Amino acid sequence: MKNSKPLRSRIIRYFSGYLALLLIIYSAGITGMLKMSEDWAFNKQLSEIAESILKHFEQYGKFPTNLPMHITAYSDIQSVPKPLQKYVAHHEPDIFEIADDIDYHAAIILIPSTSQKLFIFYHVASIETTQMFQSIMTLAVAGISLVIFSFGWLIASSLSNRILMPISDLVRVVQSLALEEDSDILHSFKSRDELGMLSEIIKQLLKQISEFTRREREFTSHASHELRTPISVIKNAVEILNRRTLESDQSIKLPLARIERSVRDMEVLINTFLVLSRHRQNQDKDEIIDLKIVAEDIVNQHRYLLNSKVVEVDIYLSEIILIKAPVSLVRIAIGNLVRNAFQYTMKGKVLISLFSDRVSICDTGPGINHDVNGYDIGLTIVQRLCQSMNWQFLIADAPDGGTQADLIFPASQIVGIGNISGIKGHF
Repeated sequence: MKNSKPLRSRIIRYFSGYLALLLIIYSAGITGMLKMSEDWAFNKQLSEIAESILKHFEQYGKFPTNLPMHITAYSDIQSVPKPLQKYVAHHEPDIFEIADDIDYHAAIILIPSTSQKLFIFYHVASIETTQMFQSIMTLAVAGISLVIFSFGWLIASSLSNRILMPISDLVRVVQSLALEEDSDILHSFKSRDELGMLSEIIKQLLKQISEFTRREREFTSHASHELRTPISVIKNAVEILNRRTLESDQSIKLPLARIERSVRDMEVLINTFLVLSRHRQNQDKDEIIDLKIVAEDIVNQHRYLLNSKVVEVDIYLSEIILIKAPVSLVRIAIGNLVRNAFQYTMKGKVLISLFSDRVSICDTGPGINHDVNGYDIGLTIVQRLCQSMNWQFLIADAPDGGTQADLIFPASQIVGIGNISGIKGHF
């Protein structure tokens, strides 16, 4: 299992994303508030100035001689500068900011006694924050946000490590557990939170798997031993009948030959189950295996399947391959593939090729029956072995008809390769 940390990355990513979103909203809010407070201050100041001008105009019938800086006042619409007329000509009495970006705030005041309108303008261009100041403020807000985001990322990283540390410890403990071991080692994770619930579920599941594996192993072992006795009886009976039957009596010889082949097949299958049962229990040690020797021995062992068939068997050896694996399991895997090829090939050829990383078996049989789901028990055993030993198993229709099955070994199990320029052996 690769040492990946997707959950930790997800926590950091989500936390940082939410923090970045909050900082963006906060920065936009601060900028908007500054702008709104600036406009409110101008309008407030203009309101106070306009009230003072109105009192003076009502009392003296004219504007004060010295108006405050940036303030201009007009007693009728015609005297208002033309660029500003369109903003106040049809506007109700009020104090407002002129919508276009011309840096003016306006106050339209109604004189109660005469219903005359006064137009007062506040030119705030030199008072408003300049573009440079706004840029500086924006950079300052962005810099502060970046600092806060960096601290937030560090906090998220630290928190994720602390949060996930118990889960990582649980993963390491579960990975190190064998099915035969007592799962009470998980007692250190007992707690009332979700981690304690998860460890308890894993503990119960491991117990169930361990019990199931033990029962399966015991059944396979007992059944294999029990089946050996009737198989031996049948085998001895066939040998006695063969000795007592005349060579010319083909009506008896042919059925006896079929029984004998079936007995051998059952013996191979029973021995396979016994080997697999012992392997699960004792974990066979790896050995250095010469695949050429194993292949030749398996071909000789299954030669009886080709009796009365016109089938040529060749072993092609491009390189000497030495692998490190339990020899019993390698023999079972290759033996089932060879047996399958011999059994279904009625005529033609079976080619066993040994390459740098694989054993390839190609026959001229009927090919794979795509209408049948799954494989026979021999190929199923090969599949299971490959899954447990990290081998790769490929089977498909051969390009020229028949079936091609490849048993591929990982580079870590290949301990020796020697080039011998392709040697072909005929059996």
